[in-house]
Amino acid sequence: MTKYSDDSKEIGASSVPNVVIPYMFLLEMTTTLYAPFSTRQEQLQKTIAATRGTQIEDNRYLRAKTRGNYMEPACLEFGADTIQTIAGDMNVSWSIPDDADRYPDLKIAASCDAHITVDGKINIKHPDGRVISVSGDGVMEAKTDASSDGEPRLDQIIQLNTQMACSGRTWGIIVKYGKSHYFQIWPYLFDPELWDITKDAITEFWDKVENDIPYDPIEKPKPEIIDLEEHGSNHDLLTLCDNFLKHKENSKIEDELAKDIADGLGQYLESVGAEIGKIGPYTIKWQERIRKATPEKTVPAKSETKYKVFKLEKDYE
Repeated sequence: MTKYSDDSKEIGASSVPNVVIPYMFLLEMTTTLYAPFSTRQEQLQKTIAATRGTQIEDNRYLRAKTRGNYMEPACLEFGADTIQTIAGDMNVSWSIPDDADRYPDLKIAASCDAHITVDGKINIKHPDGRVISVSGDGVMEAKTDASSDGEPRLDQIIQLNTQMACSGRTWGIIVKYGKSHYFQIWPYLFDPELWDITKDAITEFWDKVENDIPYDPIEKPKPEIIDLEEHGSNHDLLTLCDNFLKHKENSKIEDELAKDIADGLGQYLESVGAEIGKIGPYTIKWQERIRKATPEKTVPAKSETKYKVFKLEKDYE
């Protein structure tokens, strides 16, 4: 959706979690260390560069942004229709803002996807079973997620809470289109405690921007090893682990066997002076290919990226 914040003067609500989540981690309020798309140091560098007239382009998530540009309007329509259905005869109105809502004291700008108003009080059932009572003015935030159907991430909840603070609204909904291709609404009330944490983190952020002070690295403690049997895990989990190692080893053997067979077939074609041969339904090719030479070049620097690595080890005692 349209972004109205000016990076040289303010931080957008969608970027606020980049700063707040590490702050919460240090306060031991979350086990999550980073927002999904940027670290706090990257956000600091981006903002400092913008204040100096330089724009740092980040196209790592271009496909996700493109998906959102096409799907998020449908999310907003679904969200508004769902609220109207709940409201019944009460009037529900909504609109897409043409500028950001701002919190000047902290230089935060929230480019809300939509504002929504209910002329009365309604009860919205949260997917976890809670019932949330709302009335008057709220905000809508649309999210598309190709990997999850569950509750919105912490960074998305912080973004929504920041939008509520900037717009002076007391409730909001995240309308999510998940990996199973269905829409769902997640209602939230304004969280004053989360906003207090946000204010502290953003105050520290602007102090570092204005004085060009980098963040200290965060040393993440080694994770505790959890005994899964104490959590009721059964032997099915052991079977999955055994099967993973077995299939991984088998695939390695199969790859080696296939390569040996390919070498044998290629050598046979070579012995009869053929590059292409046919037998029964099979066409066998053994052809030379030339990889073009490339000039030496300097590879441009890449931004930091985060990913998870799966590894399974087995004790053989």
